[in-house]
Amino acid sequence: METIDKDNVVILNLRTNLINNRVSLATQSNRFQNIVASGALATMLFLVTVINFTLTSQNETKTEGRAIASTATLIDGEVSSWNKNVLKRIAQQAERKIASISSKATDVDQLRFGLLEGKYAVKMEEGKISEIVYHDSEESSERPKYINSKNDFLTQYQPLIKGDFTAASSMGEQIDNGQIVESFQLLGPESSPIAIAKFTSDQYGRLISFKVERQ
Repeated sequence: METIDKDNVVILNLRTNLINNRVSLATQSNRFQNIVASGALATMLFLVTVINFTLTSQNETKTEGRAIASTATLIDGEVSSWNKNVLKRIAQQAERKIASISSKATDVDQLRFGLLEGKYAVKMEEGKISEIVYHDSEESSERPKYINSKNDFLTQYQPLIKGDFTAASSMGEQIDNGQIVESFQLLGPESSPIAIAKFTSDQYGRLISFKVERQ
C-alpha cells in the first residue's frame, strides 16, 4: 500500500489553485480589456462625431461666406451693367429726340403750331391744305384764333393752299347760324377763277374753319 506524500498533495493543490487563478485573472483581464476597449471606442466615436460636426460647420460657414461674397459681387456687377444699359438707352433716346427736334419744320408745321397754335386739324390734298378745322376743347382757356385779315392770310400762305392760285378777291361775308362766313375767289393766271376759299368765324371773328371749294 502506497504512502501518500502530503507535500506532493500540497504542491499539486497549489499548482491547481495557481492555474485556476491565472484562468480567472485572464478571464477578468479580457473582460476588463473588452470594457476598456468598448469605452475607448465609444469615446473615439464621440470625439470623431464632434470633430466632424465642427469641421462641417466651419466648412458650411466658409462656403456660405464665399457664396454670399460671390453673390454680392455678382449682384453688384449685374446692377452696374443694368445701370450702364439704362444710361445708354436714355442717351440714345435723347439723341433721337434731339435729332428730331433739330430737323427743320415744314411750312405746314409752322402754320399749324405757329399761328394756329396746334388748335386746328389740317386736311391735306395733293400736298396742299384743303381744309382747316378748329378742335373744340372743354377747357375754358382754349379759344379759337383770331385772324385779323383773311386776305393777308391767303397771300402769306398761298404756296401751301390748294388751288395754285395767284391772287384772291373778296366775295363778301354772310351770317349763317350765328357764324360769320367770308368768301374769297381764288384766281389763276389772267384772273381766271379757280376755287372759292371760305373762312367761317364765330361772332367775335375767331376762326372756326377754313375750306377750299372747287367751283
